[in-house]
Amino acid sequence: MWYLIAAEGNDLDAPIAKRFGHAAYHLLIHKDTNEIRVFPGAHHDPETHKSGQTHGHGFGRFSTEPIAGIISGNMGPHAFDQATELGWDIYVVRGKNVGEALKSVKNGEVSPSKEASMKHSVQEGKHAGGGNGHQHQHTHGHGHGGGCCGGQH
Repeated sequence: MWYLIAAEGNDLDAPIAKRFGHAAYHLLIHKDTNEIRVFPGAHHDPETHKSGQTHGHGFGRFSTEPIAGIISGNMGPHAFDQATELGWDIYVVRGKNVGEALKSVKNGEVSPSKEASMKHSVQEGKHAGGGNGHQHQHTHGHGHGGGCCGGQH
C-alpha cells in the first residue's frame, strides 16, 4: 500500500502542497518500506501538457496502485469525490513537510477527512467568473476594453 502525497518538492523534506491538483510533485511513498516514487504534478508534467490533459488532479495515473490514503494541504470537492469513489482516504495536513505529515498520518494523529476542505474547485471559479480562480495582476496598461469579451457586454 502507498500514500499519495501532494508536495512542493521531491523528497521527505518538501513542504506539503497547498492543493492536490496544483502540487509541483506527487509522491508515492510505500506505507511499510518508505520507498519513494516521484511524479511531476499534473500541471508540471510535460507529458500531460502534450496530451492536452492539463485540467484536473491527475488521479488516473495512480488508479491502478493500492493507495492507503492521500495527504495534501487541501482537497476540492471534485477531487475529494473522485478519490473517495476510488476508496482512498484523504488526510488534510498543513504546515508540515512530507516526512512529518506521513508520520502524523501513520501515528493516527490525523483522521481521514469526511468532506472536501475547499468549497469550490479552482476550475469552478475560473469558468464561472468567480473569485476562486487564479488571479493575475497586470501592471501595464489601464484595463480599458480587452478581456474575454472585448470590453463589450
